[in-house]
Amino acid sequence: MSNLPQISIVTLAHERVASMRRCIESVCTQHYPNFEHIIVDKGHDTTLDLMRQYPHVRWIAERGDGEGKALNTAMKMATGEIVCVLHADDLMSPNALTAIGQALAVNPEWDVAFGKTDFLTLLGATVEGAASLPNTTVRSLMTWWNHSTDPHQSSVYFRRKLLDRVGPFNENPDISTAREFWLRCAVETRFHGINRALSCVQDGHGRIAESAIKNTWSVVLPFLSHLSFDERVDYWGDYYIGRLSGLNGYAECESTRFPDSEEALLGVVRAISLHKSALGILGYLFPDQNALVAVAELLAARGLYFNEAALISVPDRGIHARRSQPEKSIVIDGIFFERCRTGIFRMWDSILREWSSSSFARRIVVLDRSGHAPRHPGIHYRLTPRADTTNLNDEQKLLETICAEENAALFVSTYYTSINTVPSVMPVYDLIPEKMGFNLTEADWVAKHLAIKRASAFCCISHSTRNDLLELFPDIDPASAVVTHCGLDRRIFKPAPAAEVMSLCQRLNLDRPYFILVGGKAGYKNAQMFFEAMRTLPTQHGFKVLVTGSFSASEIKGLETGCEIVTATLTNEELNAAYSGALALVYPSKYEGFGLPLIEAMACGCPAITTPWTSLPEVGGSAVMYVNDARSLANAMVEIQRPGTREMLIAAGYEQVEKFRWDKMAGQIQDVCEQVIRATQGRGALWA
Repeated sequence: MSNLPQISIVTLAHERVASMRRCIESVCTQHYPNFEHIIVDKGHDTTLDLMRQYPHVRWIAERGDGEGKALNTAMKMATGEIVCVLHADDLMSPNALTAIGQALAVNPEWDVAFGKTDFLTLLGATVEGAASLPNTTVRSLMTWWNHSTDPHQSSVYFRRKLLDRVGPFNENPDISTAREFWLRCAVETRFHGINRALSCVQDGHGRIAESAIKNTWSVVLPFLSHLSFDERVDYWGDYYIGRLSGLNGYAECESTRFPDSEEALLGVVRAISLHKSALGILGYLFPDQNALVAVAELLAARGLYFNEAALISVPDRGIHARRSQPEKSIVIDGIFFERCRTGIFRMWDSILREWSSSSFARRIVVLDRSGHAPRHPGIHYRLTPRADTTNLNDEQKLLETICAEENAALFVSTYYTSINTVPSVMPVYDLIPEKMGFNLTEADWVAKHLAIKRASAFCCISHSTRNDLLELFPDIDPASAVVTHCGLDRRIFKPAPAAEVMSLCQRLNLDRPYFILVGGKAGYKNAQMFFEAMRTLPTQHGFKVLVTGSFSASEIKGLETGCEIVTATLTNEELNAAYSGALALVYPSKYEGFGLPLIEAMACGCPAITTPWTSLPEVGGSAVMYVNDARSLANAMVEIQRPGTREMLIAAGYEQVEKFRWDKMAGQIQDVCEQVIRATQGRGALWA
């Protein structure tokens, strides 16, 4: 490749001549046509003698203190388009410059690229380093640092023009120059990872310098404002959990930071909720008695207090500070929020967002299990212990106590908790365990059937789900089961700009047309149908498959197909780009309560192939292709690539998704709740 960019390698010298020599020679042996090596030194005699042995090295003296000042001096001297700061104790991996030069030449829009770092043991053996997460943002950098890992500086390359946008290196000698610079870069641009080693660390594998620990906060805190509230809670949760597990290396270097914000306090809750002895864990985090008492008081004001080692609900004295309105409340158990951020999470997050801007919000109290509930202004939250569905009696007592304290008129659970003392409205997502032969003695399904027995009304997310509910539980009054279709978050799911699609494809190495598959291989998601169909296509080698969901490594390894499989866990924004760039969503499920991926894909202009079973025709309408087996699926995968077919399906998909709105679902659930409350207060019949 003739258009490889010039690369400037900058090294800050020290007096360890042997390691400096190895560092310089690792650069000398690079088979790259266009690079320079600049060494910044304080003028030590031993280092000067070494420099004279390597005439290609450009040497400069910097008498000032601090890494930042030395790097800024080097930047004035550097002529390369690309710059890397190579530690004097590190080695450049063989052919690293060629790999990074080619990557940046092919991707001129990349401002920062990085690779893996290998480690050299005391015996001289090389230990391959793990790849850093490719989704590099301000949040992900902070996550890496909470777990004692980050892109090693010697494996990070940036375009020199990036300095013009983000400013020079910070010259404060008391902070981590590299970390502060990377965070400014992450605000401005994305880091792009390549899957190969670019440097080798000669010593210090897994260690963190005490000075780096102590100055991390002065670097990190100014950048927390670039995170959303939920991301800040995640960050603080990682921090406190890391302190308990020893992952982040802080325990011996500094005291635990006091939670001086709501986000940090929720991070404490996440940490202590993972342990049975909550008070003991809190005492470990905050051994100073004054800090311990202060944190306990903050928690008590939000719904948690400590009695010996047990975490239990707060007495009535703390209620009025949170909710002063006189009317009865509607208590919503946010138990699902602490489980995972899948469709049910998105559903309730969207419903609460819709309610937050209405007068209905003042009646809502969300039980925030272990600090995982998404926050919306206008909604009241009460911190509540992590759920234990293996002990339904204790869970019921806890919830009944809270409902009494909150003057509840109605109880709604996001996932199958239930009580006897207050009427309840139950959302019904699906009857998959019952219809697909799951073990119904498992705790979740026992709790589900108990909740069905106790519910006054049901909000079913599709007609198919409602029909199954009434079939399996014939004692339910049909009038009490209402259909409330799920909606679509149009702020996220819409056709993504071409640049976002291209960026995702480059990061995931999706360099060929690809199908997207959501869900796991085994069970009702029926992914095996897709791979059976793919094997019959003579052109299968020309495609890739992007899999998101619950595939395990062993399942992927066991698939025999000629197409390459790419697995990824994606954020909503990344999923939007993935849909927008795909040939089609293939969704061959045997059973769905609703089928949220269908409307998400259609909203992004992604044609969909699915099955004609359960709720899927209800959601897809005439805007998707339906298949019954692997043969018809293979035919559909060919047909959906035809321009005429694609255009028709995309246009029909945009029209179909207009039928599904979160504001409509939120209004319907609100109507059901109010009707149950009126009936139980003697102001009307339960069902007219």
